[in-house]
Amino acid sequence: ECNDNLGINYSIQKAIDYAKKFNYQPTIKLLDKVYLISNINIYTGTKLKGESYKNTKILIDDNSSGDGILLDDSDFNFCYVSDFMIACKSANNDIENAIHIKISSGAKDSFTTFKNIRVYYIPNGNGIKNDIGGRENRFNNIIIRECGSYGIVGGASDSLYYNITSSWNGKAGIWNSGSNNRYVNCKCFCNGTSKSNIRHELAGFYLTGGMSTFTACDAQENFGDGFFISQNLQTLINCKADANGQNSIVTDGVNPTDDELFYSGFYVSTEYTGSSIKNCNFIISADDFRR
Repeated sequence: ECNDNLGINYSIQKAIDYAKKFNYQPTIKLLDKVYLISNINIYTGTKLKGESYKNTKILIDDNSSGDGILLDDSDFNFCYVSDFMIACKSANNDIENAIHIKISSGAKDSFTTFKNIRVYYIPNGNGIKNDIGGRENRFNNIIIRECGSYGIVGGASDSLYYNITSSWNGKAGIWNSGSNNRYVNCKCFCNGTSKSNIRHELAGFYLTGGMSTFTACDAQENFGDGFFISQNLQTLINCKADANGQNSIVTDGVNPTDDELFYSGFYVSTEYTGSSIKNCNFIISADDFRR
């Protein structure tokens, strides 16, 4: 158990490295305290578990760079990461990802679970990045807020995202660039705060990977489109887009202009075909009202 803040990054990493040396699969338990780190590397079989995602707090120290928590491609599978909050201590760092599943080349079934995690305030990077090739991971009950870039970058395939809420990020709440992923009961709201002039960066969901399924997902009050679809064979079932396009909200409450309706609940690029949108609905915003 790591229960003090002195040398906490060293203590956590030392425990993980020691277990690896003797081929153990350690459980690192974090108590309901505040822990100051720079970077932590996790290897095969490691369980990194806090007491609760409300009160176990991991802060990334100033002047840090790279990844807050890194799961490296050659050295991990069957990990379990859960029950804590992770955030930057201040804007004075260059952290690229709060949590990074790093697959440099090829494809690997890593079978790793991430559960009950809050990612809050990563001012210059992404919340969670799941690299191309990092297949068969599970993400459950994740809350992401105020990342300078994307909330989640789902570049891997064959993974499950369940009960994800991603909001107030500089770019899209969820960018799915992998294939055969499943998103269930996920919500993206108030994303695109950078007010970029690149349309897809303002969306709630930005979908570039093929053959993924989105069930009962909700895009609400994002600065651009609710769902921006730019790849073949996406399936959306029972999804809702509510009052998106906050960059071009209807101003008079009655008669929207073409410019004010530039953004869509569901935007499908004309370059691609074959996506299926079933039992979905969208609502546009007019002043303080929805219709």
